[in-house]
Amino acid sequence: TRINLSKYNSAYTYYCHNDCANFVSQCIYAGGIPTDTNWSPGCTAWTYVPSLYHYFYELKGYWITSPYSTCTAGGIIINQNSSGAMYHVNLCVYNDSVTHKYAAHNADHNNKVFTSTYWGSETVLYYEFGF
Repeated sequence: TRINLSKYNSAYTYYCHNDCANFVSQCIYAGGIPTDTNWSPGCTAWTYVPSLYHYFYELKGYWITSPYSTCTAGGIIINQNSSGAMYHVNLCVYNDSVTHKYAAHNADHNNKVFTSTYWGSETVLYYEFGF
């Protein structure tokens, strides 16, 4: 796994090989979404994929579902295994309707190109902020 901690934001805790939700939460916060007692650095909703989903989609209603084709920069991409468990989250960073790119942690990915079949046969869920 390629990880370059010198490029990580030292203001936040790094969760070895389990940093994807922490990274996406940092991006969401940098984008202007305020923290609260349920979603802040170190909280489960900040660091754990299913809890991040629950907070933003089910509890707050900030996310709306999106198809692959319209998931735009700032959109959320969640990987789900065959048992239905959400285990990884990525941030969509680019979509010009031809090329789609994402950024993620656990292995450093920045502006990595993906397609609708990039993750193989597993389920991939797309969300956008809907307010």
